[in-house]
Amino acid sequence: MRTKVMPLDVNSTNPPINWETVFDVEFDNIYNYLNYRLGDTAVAQDVTAETFEIAWKQRGRYDAAKGTAQAWLFGIARKRASIYFKRYARRREVLITNTISAPIDSMGDQFDNKLFKTALRSAIATLSERDQEIVSLKYGAGLTNRQIAKQLGLSESNIGTIIHRAVTYLRQRVGGAA
Repeated sequence: MRTKVMPLDVNSTNPPINWETVFDVEFDNIYNYLNYRLGDTAVAQDVTAETFEIAWKQRGRYDAAKGTAQAWLFGIARKRASIYFKRYARRREVLITNTISAPIDSMGDQFDNKLFKTALRSAIATLSERDQEIVSLKYGAGLTNRQIAKQLGLSESNIGTIIHRAVTYLRQRVGGAA
């Protein structure tokens, strides 16, 4: 594997970025976020590819003074997800999947797991768009409250409060199992 450093722009004052490393480090985070947010593995794969294609084509526009490469990539991914929602899906039909990673031991557990996922998806779909976005960044991408706050321009404590309220609401809607 090559580790060639790709300059952003010959005329830029930004330090050079190793885009191969950025891709290796951030690909799973971006994909997990999009999979969680869009609720469809195939669509998440396509939108992840679009995100990195756009980032590569527009790498000269990245400004390290405005934020990290991670924040820039998530901004692109969020915009692509928004475009997907506007073009291809009605809000209530796009559901979050893969929210449970516990192993399933029996057919009864599989049935219970499917029921739980269905109930959770329905409950998540009733959250506001902002809360769905924050829950997706937190639990889909695994970002910290601080990272989410920077990306959305909110305070870290506000993000914590929103997550707490969303999780409390989801627990109530799903019957305490969330």
